[in-house]
Amino acid sequence: MGLTNEQYVISMVPPQGWHEIEVDPKHREIEIERQLGQLRYVVPSWRTVYPALRRYLVKAYADAWKSGVRYAIATDIDPDDAVQVMATFMIAQLPQASVLGDLDDELDAVIETLSSEQAELGDGEFMSLQKVNLPKMGTAVQAQSITSLVDDKGDKTDRHVASLRTFIPYGEHVFVVTGATPQIDIADVLFNLFASMTDTVSIEFVNSSAYASTSGEEIS
Repeated sequence: MGLTNEQYVISMVPPQGWHEIEVDPKHREIEIERQLGQLRYVVPSWRTVYPALRRYLVKAYADAWKSGVRYAIATDIDPDDAVQVMATFMIAQLPQASVLGDLDDELDAVIETLSSEQAELGDGEFMSLQKVNLPKMGTAVQAQSITSLVDDKGDKTDRHVASLRTFIPYGEHVFVVTGATPQIDIADVLFNLFASMTDTVSIEFVNSSAYASTSGEEIS
């Protein structure tokens, strides 16, 4: 499964039971209603849970589009599963993080930005950072976190989201691969799944070559 446009080709191996979703403004509402419809008859106390789930999806997809996400997949809901999993996995293309664009400079710039985020975390939130060596993309920075959801006014709520973000410098861009879920009670299991999914990601620019190095350095 993957995405091809005029600049690059993204490919990955999604787990069974995941499907491609459209987060663009034109198709977003249809996708949200489809996902909520799957959950309606399997989530206890649906009338209570529905407003929060809808707010989460609306914000997650809107933020994803604004932040450059152009490829995304999500879990399918199977009523026969003992545990219902709600998660998304997205890939965004951002401009390079440093002035020179050198790999080490890019990684340092990403770490500096994430460290600033880390310093602003409140009670019940955490973030750990490390450099990883991806099988197909070389050195990247990975941020594992549980953070508070923010309401329309920009204020933190008492609801949280678990995410694993991987920042991959490649060519003149940084690709951000993000796995996220509101189910923080199974965050550790999903962090491992997101990491395995990220290992399958491959990005290739059309008529261009990439650079990469290897590392496994722990940051914090």
